[in-house]
Amino acid sequence: VDNTLTDFRQKDFLSPFSSESTELERNTLPDKNIPSSDNLNNRAQRYIGTVLHQALHHLIQYGFKHWNADRIQQQQSIWINQLRQHGLDSHHAIEGAVRIGSAITKIVSDKNGQWLLDSSHEQSESELSLMDPNAGFRESIIDRTFISDGVRWVVDFKGSEPTEGQTLDEFLDRETLAYRSQLERYSKVMQKIDAPLSDIAIKTALYFPLIPLLHVVDIS
Repeated sequence: VDNTLTDFRQKDFLSPFSSESTELERNTLPDKNIPSSDNLNNRAQRYIGTVLHQALHHLIQYGFKHWNADRIQQQQSIWINQLRQHGLDSHHAIEGAVRIGSAITKIVSDKNGQWLLDSSHEQSESELSLMDPNAGFRESIIDRTFISDGVRWVVDFKGSEPTEGQTLDEFLDRETLAYRSQLERYSKVMQKIDAPLSDIAIKTALYFPLIPLLHVVDIS
């Protein structure tokens, strides 16, 4: 973790917002008792997203340049085991691991993806867990944030992609509508943290590694 941000925490810039939670799984709802195919698929997608976020966090923390095709293939069995531990059957776990491998393959080969994974950015943080005391101590887990060229970036990783017959524009409109308010909340929390330093501009974005695409979301 960048020493600069660690120093901020020591000076209590972040202490009102810090959460002790290390749980990477977020926004989960209790499983329904009825195992319909929709529920099973939704649960599978949720857990695939959780393991994908864990993998991306690892790449940011420990480096991504050594993640070639062989390394990604070797990792498949680990992802399968992680998904099985979440309760997925073998079929969904294998499908999920392949999907995660595809996402990792694309993000490490994408220029914007490499930029997001680069841990040398100023105030580089991944899976940053914060609580805002002015919003009922609601927890915000920010997938990726850093400062680059004087701009604070707040980025949410998404494992989704356009469905069959859906155009890219339609897909981006749907995702933007679904996640704009979440990005706006993250932005407000980071504005409070950055306030003691200077008037830093904030940009928010969604990144879709399966496409791959960095989509800036205007929250003004």
